[in-house]
Amino acid sequence: MHVQARRSLTVAVSAGLLLLAGCAGDDLSSSGSDEESPSASGGGEVRISGQDFPEAALVAAMYDALLSDAGYDTTVKLVGTRDVYMGAGQFPESIDVVPEYVGGIVDFLNTTENGPNAEPLTTSDPDESIDNAQDLLDA
Repeated sequence: MHVQARRSLTVAVSAGLLLLAGCAGDDLSSSGSDEESPSASGGGEVRISGQDFPEAALVAAMYDALLSDAGYDTTVKLVGTRDVYMGAGQFPESIDVVPEYVGGIVDFLNTTENGPNAEPLTTSDPDESIDNAQDLLDA
């Protein structure tokens, strides 16, 4: 896996989380005019990808709904495996955000970089798993 692809994934996932955090901060119970609503601002294009199993598709659909509501022009392209959006030439040019599970992406990066028999870096604590994988995420 290319170093740039890993770096780009980290940036994209972080950016996606920040975008969602910004959307989540809006008071959904307010009844302001369209001019005050996030959807009136027009946020640009956001291309979302993820895997095509039901749970991941649901998470991608939530990103799609939240970002669309915030005024972004979204498209979603689900794929069979991480290899598709993590492969050379697929990322970041054609994808902006990929919702991911901490353990899943850490395991993917670890085995891609260190081989299928690499000592696991994931634990039941997501923060610890991220700390364990920091060298892979920074590469």
